[in-house]
Amino acid sequence: MRGNKSSIPLIIVSVTVFFILLFIYLHYTSSSEAQLSMKALTPLYPYTRRKLIKHQDFKPDTFQQTVDPHFNFRRTTQELIDQQSAMYDKQMISIIRNYIIYQPTLEGYRLDNKDLFDVSGGQSAAVDNILRFKEDGFYVECCATDGEKGSTSLFFERVRQWNGLVITPEPEKFRALQMKHRKAAIMNSCLSDSEHPVKKMFTVKDKQTEIHCFPLYSIMAALERKTIDFFALDVGGIDELSIVKAIPFNKINIEILTVRFQGEIRHYKSKIQLYLENIGYDTVLKLVKEDDDSVHHLILKRRESWFTSIVLCVILVSVVSLVVYLYVSNYYRKRKSTI
Repeated sequence: MRGNKSSIPLIIVSVTVFFILLFIYLHYTSSSEAQLSMKALTPLYPYTRRKLIKHQDFKPDTFQQTVDPHFNFRRTTQELIDQQSAMYDKQMISIIRNYIIYQPTLEGYRLDNKDLFDVSGGQSAAVDNILRFKEDGFYVECCATDGEKGSTSLFFERVRQWNGLVITPEPEKFRALQMKHRKAAIMNSCLSDSEHPVKKMFTVKDKQTEIHCFPLYSIMAALERKTIDFFALDVGGIDELSIVKAIPFNKINIEILTVRFQGEIRHYKSKIQLYLENIGYDTVLKLVKEDDDSVHHLILKRRESWFTSIVLCVILVSVVSLVVYLYVSNYYRKRKSTI
C-alpha cells in the first residue's frame, strides 16, 4: 500500500508537467503567423455561417455637441497646429468633438451593394472569427475610400451592431461617404503622424488640398472612448509606420488591428510588423493581393500578458491536481476497505 500511495505525488507531478507543456505549446501556436492570399480568405467563412448572416437594424450612439456659430474653429485649429499643441489639449479635443466629427445618420443606407455584407474581400470575416463574433463593439476605420468599397468596418456595423468612426481625408470621397448614410461618426480628416495636430497637403486629380490631421488619442478623447475593438488603417501608403508610432497604446486599448501597406515583404517582416510585435501584438494573418505581391494587409491581435496566462495556468493545474489527488486517494481507500 505504501508503494501505491507514494505514486500519488508522481501522478500529480506528471499531470502538472503535462499542463505546463500544453500551455507553452498553445501560447506558441496562438502567436504563429499565417500567410494567405486575399482570395484564399473566402473559404475561411463557412457557407452555413454566411447563410445565417443578416442585416440588423440598430440605432447608433450619438453624442452631445455644442456649436457656437460665431466661433471660428478653423482659425483656432490652425493656431493650435502652429503651436504644436499636445494631443491632450482640451481646446483641440473640444473642437474635434463639436466641429470636426459628424454625427451618425439615422436614415436608411444608400449602398451600391446592399446584399453584400462583407465588401472587404474576406478581411472582415477573418476579424469576426478572431473576435468570436462579438456584438456591440467599437471600430475606427481610417481609409481612403467612400466607406463602402473595400471597407472592413461596414460588416461590423450592419451585422454585429457596432458603433464606430470612419475617417477619410479626400473631400470627394468624404462627400461620397456622407451619401452612404453609414451608422457611424465620420470625419473629413486624417490621423496625425506625430503627437500633435498637423497640416498635410493631399493631391487629388492634380489638385492640392489642405487637410488637418489629428492624433488618434485626441479623437478618442473627443468621443469619450478609450477602447477600440477593431482599428483598420488603410491610408494608401502614406507612412503608416509613423502614424502607428504616434498612437499611445498605453492609453488606448486596441484589440485588433489591420494595416495595409506596400513593399516587397512576402518572406520577411516589415518595419511596421516588427514594431507592433515589439509593443505587444501578434501577427495572426499576412494577406497578399493576387495581382500585386507588393500590397499587403496585416491582421494583428493584442497579445495576452504572460502574467495573466501563467496565473490561469497555475489555477488550472492546481484544480486538476486536486481532483486527481482526491480521485486516486479515494480509489486506494476503497481498495483498502475491500481487502
